[in-house]
Amino acid sequence: MDNENDTIEFIDTDDLDTVDGQENNAYDMSQKKLCYIISNEEFQPHLNLSTRSGTDKDFKQLRQVFKTLKFEVEPFKNCTCRQINENLKQLSQRKDLDGVSMMVCIILSHGDEGIIYGTDGIVELDRLFGYFKGDKCKGLIGKPKIFFIQACRGQKYDKGVSADSIISNYIEKIPIEADFLIGYSTVPGYFSWRNGASGSWYIQALCKELIKCSKTHELVQLLVKVNNNVATNFKSKTNQKETDGMVQISSFVCMLRKSLWFS
Repeated sequence: MDNENDTIEFIDTDDLDTVDGQENNAYDMSQKKLCYIISNEEFQPHLNLSTRSGTDKDFKQLRQVFKTLKFEVEPFKNCTCRQINENLKQLSQRKDLDGVSMMVCIILSHGDEGIIYGTDGIVELDRLFGYFKGDKCKGLIGKPKIFFIQACRGQKYDKGVSADSIISNYIEKIPIEADFLIGYSTVPGYFSWRNGASGSWYIQALCKELIKCSKTHELVQLLVKVNNNVATNFKSKTNQKETDGMVQISSFVCMLRKSLWFS
C-alpha cells in the first residue's frame, strides 16, 4: 500500500551519464572477465531423468566461444547439488573480484520452472542468483552478472502459428537486484529442445550470435537476435504426432543499467 506521508527526493540526472565530458553509459570491460560453465549429462537413477546427449557439444562450443571473447573459463561437468551451490558461493566470495569486470555463469541441465537439476537432486535458481546480489557479493557491485540457463521450464510444447511474411560516483545506492541479466533457453512452462548430435537449439544460436555480432551489437540487442534465431531456424523432427514440428522461443530478463559489450 502507498504511504501518503512518503516524500520523494528528485535527483538531477543531467550529468549522471557523463564523466569529464565523456559518456558513461556502458559497463567498463577493461579488467578480466570470468565465465563459469556447468554441464550435467548423467543423473542418478532415483531422479528418473534421461541422459542429456548433445550437452558435451554445447559445453565444448561455449568454452571455445568465451575463450575467444577473452574470458577466463572455468568448466565443470556432472555436478551434484552441493557442488553447484558451493562452487557458485565460493565464486561470489572470491577476494579478487575487485579486479573483475563481469561474471558469466552458464548452466546446462534438466530443469523445470525455477529449478535446475544437479546430478542428485533439485537446485533452486533463486538461491544461485542470490549469491551474487549486491548485499552478498560486494566485489561485483555495479558490475554485470550474466546467467544463461539451458534447461526445460515445464513440459508444454509450442506448436507455433502461421504468420504473414512480414557505476558512477554520483550514485549513492545501487539496488541489490541491479546489474543482472538472466537468459533462458525457453519461456516459463515450456520444454527446451536439444539435438543429440548438434546440441541444444539455444546454445547453438547463442554461440553463433556471440561470434557473429559481439563487436557490432551490445548484449540486449544480441539476445534479441538469439531469440529470433531460435524461433525461426529450428523445428523438432521426432516422427511422433505429439512432438513433431514443434518450435521454441528463448527469453531473457534484464536488470542491467548500462549497455554491455562483450568485445
